[in-house]
Amino acid sequence: MLKHASVKNGSFMRWIAWFSCKINKYLCYKLPMSYKISEEGNVATVHLDGEIDMDVTEKAKEVIMPLIEAGKEVHLNLKEVQYMDSSGISVLIESHQKAAELGTKVILKEISKSVLKVIMMAKLEQILIIEWWHLKNIKNFL
Repeated sequence: MLKHASVKNGSFMRWIAWFSCKINKYLCYKLPMSYKISEEGNVATVHLDGEIDMDVTEKAKEVIMPLIEAGKEVHLNLKEVQYMDSSGISVLIESHQKAAELGTKVILKEISKSVLKVIMMAKLEQILIIEWWHLKNIKNFL
């Protein structure tokens, strides 16, 4: 059964967490936020992973804000974010506002279904810059 779980990029731990939750709801645990930054020219891509809630928003800001302040265009890849609460959404809004202030931008890319639902419920798709190409059919996605 474990042969189907991928070990790359911490996905094995996510699989274990998911599987444990399916077996026994008391074994569920919170996935900590992790990140990876890659830079190419004036673009910095931040791959966020795990859960973004009030416990990790300061860390998320510490990762994102210096890139914006350096004048980089920041791409936030949210594909591996399983959960985001209102404090995580505030990080997205503050990042967007700071980038606009400094004449650059923050673009949300490859957004997970759960995060996109929160963004859409708050009607933030009208404010934040979202790269939609990966969402071929938004109605089926949501």
